[in-house]
Amino acid sequence: MSETLKMRLSTEKTVLYPGLAVFYFCLGILSLYDLFSGIPPWVAVSNYLHHNLEMAVAVCRETGISQKEINVLTRSLDNIVHMLVRVTPVWVLVTTIFIA
Repeated sequence: MSETLKMRLSTEKTVLYPGLAVFYFCLGILSLYDLFSGIPPWVAVSNYLHHNLEMAVAVCRETGISQKEINVLTRSLDNIVHMLVRVTPVWVLVTTIFIA
């Protein structure tokens, strides 16, 4: 971002250019990951989230939360993962714009 400040661009361009550079760099990294692993990025993210939510349910069981609440959470795991997978790209985009 400091390089775009030296170029004396408008504020929009000063924020937009580094944001796009970071976004495309991350997109390239994800593409390389997809190429070498054979797993599409959204499937990897979905598996990661599902695994972490299952670990959270296990922690809930150990902390003494009622079985009824654990059953509700367990039944809605797929819906939670589906919602998070759809929201995650927006989080990444917004974070990229504000960090850059």
